[in-house]
Amino acid sequence: MKQIKAKVISNREIKPSYFKMAMNVAGLEEEVKAGQFINIRVTECSGVLLRKPLSIYRYCRKSGSLEVLYRTVGRGTEALSRKRRGEELDIIAPLGNGYELPAGPEPVVLVGGGTGAASLYFLAETLAGAGFSDVRALIGARDKENIICEKDFLKTGCKVRIATDDGSRGFRGVITELFRSIVPGMKPSTAVYTCGPKPMLSSVAGISKKFKLRCQVSLEEYMACGVGACMSCVVKTKKQSGSGGKQFVYRRVCKDGPVFDGPEVIWE
Repeated sequence: MKQIKAKVISNREIKPSYFKMAMNVAGLEEEVKAGQFINIRVTECSGVLLRKPLSIYRYCRKSGSLEVLYRTVGRGTEALSRKRRGEELDIIAPLGNGYELPAGPEPVVLVGGGTGAASLYFLAETLAGAGFSDVRALIGARDKENIICEKDFLKTGCKVRIATDDGSRGFRGVITELFRSIVPGMKPSTAVYTCGPKPMLSSVAGISKKFKLRCQVSLEEYMACGVGACMSCVVKTKKQSGSGGKQFVYRRVCKDGPVFDGPEVIWE
């Protein structure tokens, strides 16, 4: 983890309200893993005191370039969307624990809901670079206008399927229904990775458990500090060794996560 001044390389709107920003983080010497995130300070935005956590969309150590993909949903992200090439951003990176890759070249399924797909693209690149050839990406959105990352996933060699709530593109229904429909045909060694709204994660984790598939989930929670100090983003997880008589333990999404094994999370 390091606080650095990152210089904006580009910040373009890829579709209405969705932006992809690239920044130069040449001073970042630490290893960056898929599933980690950065915390950006948006100081010029009145009323926004906290940093904005954003998943790392991709990272190139050789060029020192880091990308994030975000949707404008409030004053902070609106201010971020106005950043231009050459401007500086105060960021803390990399934060959190990322996805753990399978031990061998097993089949992999990525399940992304909404902007959760952005967290999984860096993982798709990482898997492709590690020689994983059987990777499927399931991308869910409300409608065809809100589908993101599809072309980028295809570039990594992923087999991509789309689900839209209104049926305007691909499978008609929520992404968990598409996932449920293909699970019976999966090999027992298949690894599942998912990021999106909490009800979606709970469903994907439950389906994976039923079919005895390994599942890692990336949780999205409101964060304040982003470094594990304030305890504002805690979630209940199953009791671990050394936790005494407690039936559960609280763990911090920003520090202990955001990636957890699906079975360890207590979904409420």
